Amino acid sequence: MTRNILILLAFILVAATPVWTPLVTDSTITGIGTSDSPLKIDTTKIATRYYSGSLTGGGASYDVYTALMSQGDTDDPDAIVLENTLGGSISWAYDSEGVYIGTLTGAFTDDKTAVIFNTPLGFTASYRSSINTITILTYDESFTLADDMLNNTFLEIRVYP
Repeated sequence: MTRNILILLAFILVAATPVWTPLVTDSTITGIGTSDSPLKIDTTKIATRYYSGSLTGGGASYDVYTALMSQGDTDDPDAIVLENTLGGSISWAYDSEGVYIGTLTGAFTDDKTAVIFNTPLGFTASYRSSINTITILTYDESFTLADDMLNNTFLEIRVYP
């Protein structure tokens, strides 16, 4: 109990300590600590690394399709598209129970396409099935292909150059 009170008092004292903006002059940083006992750091003794160059640009090195997928009964899947840089819209279709096909002509390069799919209610498999198609399979808890398993389920397709 006494230890907890001491920790609480130490926290209150630290929280009540005023904060000063550091002042850098020559090779010394001052103004950190309290006004009675400022902390001084000799910056000539600190090893530093720096980045020289532009921080603009960058970004993803792949094209991406990100969507939230839903499907019910024997309807085609619905996609709430969050991002699409593939250069066209994927058309989603119901193929058979638990099997859904996304089509975009020539979009899914062999050995350059990755499919990331969040597991919904049961189990899933998702993969590039051809240069034109992505296949999604949904299974229930008994590992049987099943409909009605997608409810705003996250899907991301990445196509690398």
